[in-house]
Amino acid sequence: MFFFDNNVSRHIVDALKCLGVEATHLQEHFPADTEDTVWIPHLRKHGWILITADSKMRKRPAEAIALREENVVAVFLMKEYPSKPKFEQASWIFKHWPAVEKEATHASPGTVLYCNHQGRIEPLNM
Repeated sequence: MFFFDNNVSRHIVDALKCLGVEATHLQEHFPADTEDTVWIPHLRKHGWILITADSKMRKRPAEAIALREENVVAVFLMKEYPSKPKFEQASWIFKHWPAVEKEATHASPGTVLYCNHQGRIEPLNM
């Protein structure tokens, strides 16, 4: 299952669910303002793959350590994603979702990936 944080609209996650994607949103399990270090440990426990557009997460020490220690598979969406209008965000996600899903579900625990604006997925170092 895919776990989307607050950097991806709940409505986009709902649309993905309508298309058959096993997805959940942070706000379905935690208050919106929950610190990342609180919910990250739950990802591994539930077998969730993180999908986020929070490019700073991997640079903030506490979050980076939590992701590493929990061996979370994470996919960081293109850095421009948060600044796009909602319809462009939705269009981009739907267009590139098959590749994201394929790469993320085949990734080894602890793998961190980046999906660029063209939908190309590459590994990231943490």
